[in-house]
Amino acid sequence: MRDVESGYHTVIEENISYWWAVDEDIIDSCTNLMNRTENEKARSALSAIINDLRDHTEVLESMRESFRKVLSDVHRHSEMLQRLDQELHNQGLKI
Repeated sequence: MRDVESGYHTVIEENISYWWAVDEDIIDSCTNLMNRTENEKARSALSAIINDLRDHTEVLESMRESFRKVLSDVHRHSEMLQRLDQELHNQGLKI
């Protein structure tokens, strides 16, 4: 069960964090560009990109929370199996 945390969860969480940070940087850059241009087509395109990226950051945050829930379940399952193993061991049985 610990392999799931180290092999999958940590890597996924880090990559989601990096992706989120890149999107935030792009939002800042697009906002700066939008504020410096008078061109309405450029402003409209940049505004659409900003809105999409804000939606993406919300999705990424939701994904991060979902993975944390999965990891919490993995920890809970591991504890349940350890308790069961101990109980069976105390009875002279094995899983």
